[in-house]
Amino acid sequence: MSKPKYVLDSNVFISFVKGLLGTTPAAALPVDGKIFISVITRIETLAYPQISAKEEEKILAVLRHIPVVPLTRRVEKNAIIFRKKTKMKLPDCIVAATAITLDAVLLSNDSGLLNVKWPGLVVKRV
Repeated sequence: MSKPKYVLDSNVFISFVKGLLGTTPAAALPVDGKIFISVITRIETLAYPQISAKEEEKILAVLRHIPVVPLTRRVEKNAIIFRKKTKMKLPDCIVAATAITLDAVLLSNDSGLLNVKWPGLVVKRV
C-alpha cells in the first residue's frame, strides 16, 4: 500500500517555514506520506516583498527537500474547470488543481478551500 500524498497550501507552507525559522510555533505536518507544494506556493513564498536574504536562503534550503509540482497541462486543465465552477482566486484554484491531479490531500487553513465541495478534492485543516 502506498503512502498518502499531501499538497501544502501556501498558508500552511509559510507557517511551517516560520516555525523552522523560529518565528512562530512549527506547524504539525503529516509525516506518514509524501509532501508536495504547487509552483504557486513556491512563487508566493519567495515573492514576499519583505523577505530578507537570510529568510530566502532558509526557504530555498527547505524547498530542496519538498518536490515542487509544475504547472502541467493536466494541472492547468483542472485549475480552469475549478475556477470556472467555483470562482475562487486563480492561485487557490491552481493549488487545489495540483492536489486533485496528484490525488493528494490538500492541507490548508483557507476557509474558502476548506468549505468547497469538489469531486476528487480532499482538504484538511492543519
